[in-house]
Amino acid sequence: MADVSLTFQNSRPNTIKTGPSSDALSTHKDGTDPNPPIISLNASHVTAVLFQSAHHVIQDSTVHWVLGKLALDPSSLLPPMKTQRAVDGAGYRGFADDRKGSEPNRKGEDSKSRPEFTVPTTRSPAITMTSKDGTEGTGEVYVQCDVTDPGEWRQLQILFHDAGNSPAVHLLELTPFAEPRFLQNSRMTSQVRVVAKMTSEWLEVSLHIIKPICNSSGTYSCWANTTLSDKLMSVTNLVVHSRPSNPVLRLPTDVIEGHALPEPIRCHAYLGNPPGSLKLFASGGQSWKELTEADGLTLTYNKQGCGLAGELTMTSPPGVNGTEVVCVVDNADVDRRGVVMETRAILLEIPLSVCEGQGHLSKVAHPYSSCSKYLVCDGYYVYTALCPALHCFVPSAGLCVPHTLGNTPSSAPSDTYNIQDDFR
Repeated sequence: MADVSLTFQNSRPNTIKTGPSSDALSTHKDGTDPNPPIISLNASHVTAVLFQSAHHVIQDSTVHWVLGKLALDPSSLLPPMKTQRAVDGAGYRGFADDRKGSEPNRKGEDSKSRPEFTVPTTRSPAITMTSKDGTEGTGEVYVQCDVTDPGEWRQLQILFHDAGNSPAVHLLELTPFAEPRFLQNSRMTSQVRVVAKMTSEWLEVSLHIIKPICNSSGTYSCWANTTLSDKLMSVTNLVVHSRPSNPVLRLPTDVIEGHALPEPIRCHAYLGNPPGSLKLFASGGQSWKELTEADGLTLTYNKQGCGLAGELTMTSPPGVNGTEVVCVVDNADVDRRGVVMETRAILLEIPLSVCEGQGHLSKVAHPYSSCSKYLVCDGYYVYTALCPALHCFVPSAGLCVPHTLGNTPSSAPSDTYNIQDDFR
């Protein structure tokens, strides 16, 4: 699954020396290279070029063919050298005076005749891990590990850390003399591409996730072992954004004027990753009011995928009959287009006036429902009743009759009426 490519780069490709004793690249009179590349290895997506000479020097790095793999001579990874005179037996510690006509430091001894040695100015390796975020199902995201001045590096690993207490998952392992090894994680089902680049001064390894899924979000760490430092570690946090869903708004249908809601107003939605906000508004004439806890509103969250889902509930009527209720999801971190995701509905109340002039336990038609429901008047209270299945309420008869072929009957025999059916 992993598409792996390795490239070796040098900052001064023109300074090439052939053989241990050659000062320059020898050429034919016609200008052609007598030692052209004779093989291009493209096994397991690892690309390297082997020259005909057994020993080439590229800048300060010596390329060897070792055990069938390409490696950099560790000694070539040292930084530029500084020249200093040798320390003599008499304890001389100063730098030699190389000025023209210099006098000997000791009797009969010229400082220029002393042997020279080089002192390397070593730099400590450093590691940095970065990431590029993206959106679920589109494009690609990646995490990248950069090691500067790695010296003779031994191993590099990239790990994934879940948000829970589960152990870290080893995703990628890279060593100098082996192919990159990618361990597929069950949480990362997307296509993955690994790219590794290295020179004598830096090592760069990146893990690309094509069309990432939400569960690719999390903390990634990079570990490197070198001869100059046993353990180098850096971490980064990768976020795969997921868009929220349209809110689902449910209003009770049998709200009686002046009474408590028979069931709560509910609105729920997936809030995305990172999660956005879920709000409920009610119209008040020409203005809108955001409903809060003071109005009897409660908000709860539940884990859904790598994001959160929210649900709003409200048990008190938000306004008078005909109040419009709007549920809104806002997630500007994910959707920067300014699109508001909302659902609207109108809360209808059954007015007490429907029972004016009606006798005790009289039945009247439901003003907002089909014929399967009707109202029962009991003084100050109004109840909602439901006809039996496949029955319809006939106001003129004041009872429920069988619903034949989808037609509403105008009358029915009185023996079809059952008060127990009305209050099911």
